[in-house]
Amino acid sequence: MRALRLLCAMLLGCGLSAALGQDSDSSVSGAAVADIRSSGDLSGRTNVVADIAGVEVPYPWFLHEFRSSFFRYGEGPEVRREVFRQFMRRMVLYVEARASEVAEDADLKRAIASRVETKKAFMEYQLAMTEVEMLVEAYLASRGLGRDMFSVTDEEVDAFAQEELARMGRSGDVSNVPPHVLDQMRDRLAMDRRTQAVNDLADLLLKEKPQQVNDALVDQVPFPEINRTP
Repeated sequence: MRALRLLCAMLLGCGLSAALGQDSDSSVSGAAVADIRSSGDLSGRTNVVADIAGVEVPYPWFLHEFRSSFFRYGEGPEVRREVFRQFMRRMVLYVEARASEVAEDADLKRAIASRVETKKAFMEYQLAMTEVEMLVEAYLASRGLGRDMFSVTDEEVDAFAQEELARMGRSGDVSNVPPHVLDQMRDRLAMDRRTQAVNDLADLLLKEKPQQVNDALVDQVPFPEINRTP
């Protein structure tokens, strides 16, 4: 239960992170961050990065926090500590909040449960799609449809460049097009060629494979809610 509550706090933490902000001087000395160094001994707890008033903070959570935010703090020997200090600010506020009357608010509990379930479903989707993408890419490569298996000739690039120039109402020698732009066109042509080949294969398989579709679910899937500022 403790871990679940802490997870809820972290999942809801994006707004809190913005409120906490980042120190105007992101170059923090070792002395400045010394106040959050451990006063106890967690050296044997390889999966716990901190303990705040009996609430354990798992190391993997800080690991992902660091990976997703370290670039905001520049470079330097104390960047890990800088990220950790901001992370601990969020965690200590959670520990304080869970001991207050706010934690017993029924509406808040329902809102947290709903948000967690929504995020859990999305994370399950992301994990599933990771497997789908890796397996599909390996299969396509085995069929000669890998990402780097489509070549485009110089003549095809020149013809495409001429079409683009004409579409923009510009005429001129393709030799005046910068090389990096021609490289981008080559990549685009190769990508378009691969996309067409993959779609053709998928459409062929859809014709061959028996399938059933729940049209009612397809037709009623809700559009995502978009929060617009007035």
